[in-house]
Amino acid sequence: MKSKPYALVCGLLAALAVVTSPAPAANGPTSQEWRVCTGEAAAASDRVIKSCTAVIQSNRETKAKLALAHYHRATAYRVEGRTDRAIQDYDQAIELNPKYAGAYNDRGTVYAEKAQPNRAIQNFDQAIRLDPKLASAYNNRGNAYALKGQPERAIQDYDQAIRLEPKYAFALNNRGNAYRNLGELDRAVRDFDQAIRYEPRYVLA
Repeated sequence: MKSKPYALVCGLLAALAVVTSPAPAANGPTSQEWRVCTGEAAAASDRVIKSCTAVIQSNRETKAKLALAHYHRATAYRVEGRTDRAIQDYDQAIELNPKYAGAYNDRGTVYAEKAQPNRAIQNFDQAIRLDPKLASAYNNRGNAYALKGQPERAIQDYDQAIRLEPKYAFALNNRGNAYRNLGELDRAVRDFDQAIRYEPRYVLA
């Protein structure tokens, strides 16, 4: 498989409303492997995986840094389309840091990608319990409810995501799609208009 630019694909994932929360801060010296693993240095996804693996296997890092390394390696696995490996690393990140809201959020998006909306919702619920202001978790949970064929319930979550981030173009577009599925076309168009206003290059909107 041809490796993909890590930063580029993360941007694509964001456009698909797979938006991660900031990772917990980690202290200590910054090695080149650490910089590549965490995305501070641009690199293809296969190199990110190798660098994170080196950090994990070094036996020198704190639990907090190991959680970060597993988290970033999971994201690189997602870029490669290796969803099962990604889930394993999100599992490890959460085991090392049970309060890691971003890892729950992103593990939920993987389950949604695997068409397992109930497991996705469980993860988004936990992310929201840990970080009630994590707008992307509400947006992503809305996507999972939409996947279950519950657009009204999805709209509740999109509403909350937009309350937290009024210029959240991806949530506006998703809410527009939910209104369109309900036949409320005027409301859908207003949301699409807003999404385009905030993200003029958002082609899907």
